[in-house]
Formats: sequence, C-alpha cells, structure tokens
Amino acid sequence: AALCFGLLYGQKALKKRITYPRTGYVKYRQAGKRVLLIAGVLAGVVLGDAIAYVLRRFASHSYQAASIAYTSVGWGLMYVILTRMNAAWRWFVLVAMIVGPPAVAMLPMGQLWAGTFPFVLQGLIFTVSGAIALALYLRRNPVPGQVAE
Repeated sequence: AALCFGLLYGQKALKKRITYPRTGYVKYRQAGKRVLLIAGVLAGVVLGDAIAYVLRRFASHSYQAASIAYTSVGWGLMYVILTRMNAAWRWFVLVAMIVGPPAVAMLPMGQLWAGTFPFVLQGLIFTVSGAIALALYLRRNPVPGQVAE
C-alpha cells in the first residue's frame, strides 16, 4: 500500500519541485481534500482497530486475522483514494473488500488456508471490480465504426 501511495503522490510532489509553473495560469488548490484524506485515514484506523478487536475476541487465529483486518482496511482506503466512489456498486465492492477477508479468516480452517484464502478473496474482489468498470466503460463508449470513404 505504501508503494502505491508513493507512486501516486510521489510523482506529483517531485514534479512540483522540479518543473516551473506555467505563466498566466492559476489553479487554486482545493482546501477540503487534505482534511478529507486525514479524516479517512483516521476512520480507517478506527475501523481496523474495531475489526481487529472482534477478530481477536472470536477468531481461532486471532493475530493472523487481526493483520488481515488491517490489510483489508488499508486496501479499502486505497480503493477509496484511487476511485471516485461515484457509483453505488463501488460502495458494495468497498464493503466486500473490508468485511470479506476478515470474515473468511474467522472460518474454521487450517493455518495455511486462514492466511492465504483471505488474500485470494481480496484479489478476486479487485478483479470483479475491474471487470465491472471495464464492462461499464465499453457500454458507455462503443467502438466507432469505420468511416466510408
């Protein structure tokens, strides 16, 4: 997650330091974006703590399930940051992304499956989300036909 965050925001910060701004063009910064990001991170930490507490209380592999809870909340935060969350289906994907892997980690299974299967589910959720986004994009933007000469 840190690598994705660094790649996403590191390039922008580096570009601001190296290049000169255009003359005559003024782009005002959005003041609420930073506050929203900090509030989202704090909400993610609180949500991760709550899920980890429940998992430590009821799961058989408590520490492994707690780390899966923190990881799924982190991926959920990255999903919110990288997508605009402008469609209802994205919210369902976010809930599945945050709740699904810890719920699977609570199932009675061996140590290997309890550590592996939640991440397989996370990848499947990302794949389904990408397939939905691609299908909607192709539906809204049809391939142009050939122009007659």
